[in-house]
Amino acid sequence: MNILRRCFGALGLVDRRGRGTRTSTQVKARLALDVVELRGTASDESPGGVFFETAAPIAPGVRGFLTRDEHSAPIPVRVSWRRDHTSRQRGGLGLVFEPRALP
Repeated sequence: MNILRRCFGALGLVDRRGRGTRTSTQVKARLALDVVELRGTASDESPGGVFFETAAPIAPGVRGFLTRDEHSAPIPVRVSWRRDHTSRQRGGLGLVFEPRALP
């Protein structure tokens, strides 16, 4: 977990105030999954994951890599949940940081 926290901290996506704390920031990011690459905004990050704003209908369980730009190290993630856009909430994916590299 410390490795992922440091990596996402380097991307500016981790709140350093403490574990479990969520920070409402918005960072442009790229999410590369098995056969699709999405560009969007990563926000509401915590030490365990991040929200990725997108309208793409990606199913929970799909694994991939999240990066801030082409010069950043990719962070392995797994889609934990999906939310459709409504008039009250942004649509997107709940991504969980994976503790190991993907095959």
